[in-house]
Amino acid sequence: TVTNTYFFFLDTIKNYDKLQISIPQVDYYIVTHICWVVAAMGKTAAISVSCHLVVEEMKALSYNVQKIQLYEHLKQDISHHLEKFSYQLLNNKIQFTAFGFFSLNLSFLYAFIASSVTYVIVLIQFNFKT
Repeated sequence: TVTNTYFFFLDTIKNYDKLQISIPQVDYYIVTHICWVVAAMGKTAAISVSCHLVVEEMKALSYNVQKIQLYEHLKQDISHHLEKFSYQLLNNKIQFTAFGFFSLNLSFLYAFIASSVTYVIVLIQFNFKT
């Protein structure tokens, strides 16, 4: 993501004239960089959002199971199963991680975007100083 974004800016801002001479279809080359960046960001966003939505659904399910347990006219076996299920939901929180290094949720998506933008800006600044 960072390299494709960096080369997109580098090619379109600094080296567009040189690139246009060497590559006759320069617009397709630049569009390819944009497509790779969008694809990478789309994958990251899809994974982060889907993991976040699953965790939120689990929280809603836990709330609904506890709400159903408050009904007085439940059969004994159903009440027992709901109690066991509620205990499982309470003690086994769902969390998606990347091998335990970091959690995959919306905060990961925000951090990914922020760090990518920061790295691209630093790379562009270093390139324009030389």
